[in-house]
Amino acid sequence: MPSLTWNPDAKGRPTCWEGGTIRYTASGRATFVIARMVRGRRYKTSTRAHTISAALKHLARFEGDPSGYVKKDEEYDAVFMNEELTDEFLKHSTEVKKNSPNWISTQRIYLAWWREKLLGRDLRQLNLRDDIDPVLLDVPGKAHRIKVLKALMGWLRKVKRLLKTAEDATIDLPVPQARPEQARRLKAIPRDHFDLALEHLVGPVRDGLLVLGGTGCHYSELERFIREGSIEPVPNGTKDAKAVLMFGHKSGVPHRVRVGAIVLAAAERLKERGVAWDPHTFNAALRSACAAAKIPVFHAGQMRHSVATWAVNAGADPASVAAFLGHRSVSTLKRFYSTHAAPKRVPTLVR
Repeated sequence: MPSLTWNPDAKGRPTCWEGGTIRYTASGRATFVIARMVRGRRYKTSTRAHTISAALKHLARFEGDPSGYVKKDEEYDAVFMNEELTDEFLKHSTEVKKNSPNWISTQRIYLAWWREKLLGRDLRQLNLRDDIDPVLLDVPGKAHRIKVLKALMGWLRKVKRLLKTAEDATIDLPVPQARPEQARRLKAIPRDHFDLALEHLVGPVRDGLLVLGGTGCHYSELERFIREGSIEPVPNGTKDAKAVLMFGHKSGVPHRVRVGAIVLAAAERLKERGVAWDPHTFNAALRSACAAAKIPVFHAGQMRHSVATWAVNAGADPASVAAFLGHRSVSTLKRFYSTHAAPKRVPTLVR
């Protein structure tokens, strides 16, 4: 019986044999993979054998007819990342998951990148160490690239049923967790900068900024409000608001925010026009307004941070602010949105 080429992994298990490589499931079960270069063509395909003796029989068949062996395997159950597959996934992401147009665009870009990197590779036979980790070295946007690939593989497992959990090489692939940006630098803008920018905006962009500043919603929620949200009356006896805006979260769960007269009027105009922009166009208009006002540039994504910080600085209870923004936990508010706020002063021993 031929010996295995040792080249151990972190757990001391052999990773090579004379036909190619060995991969392991989460439970530690070995699968022998043929990885050979034959007449200038690279072959990499699983034998689906779990013992060296069975793998050697498959290797003999492969060596007798490499193309025939791989073709038979591919016709049986190989899964390739082609354009047809990624288009179907993007349709699911859009229509079922209800992801924002901006995230769909990001997914499309990174799926095209993954198609190039995994060209001709059977997704069922991918190996984290050999096939995925090497292409992620020193690439920008690593976290998003990983998220997109994991989402695709999860869809293949849970929705399409084309992968088993043991065949998903991304199961143990961690997504890099960046430290919240609000913890590194202030993302909330000064209130006077908000007012100065408004002076140089007109039409739908001005109304959009008013709604963002009056509700603390995400830009994607503003898009969904214009497209399918609603304006509802306030409960009887309410004196702190003129109306309730209903924003649909991407999960489908509604989120309602009480607003005053100025925000209500802006929201009504946006609904009447049915105007929606992509975030790049909206932020380009904001950049121009900031330049005209001679203030540092800010963008739509900073409005949520600004609303949270302004509210806590004004003495609002963090739990109330969290509920207003639609957070499930006040810890989310404290961690991401109001890091630099100064909470209301409480009685102390020294005045």
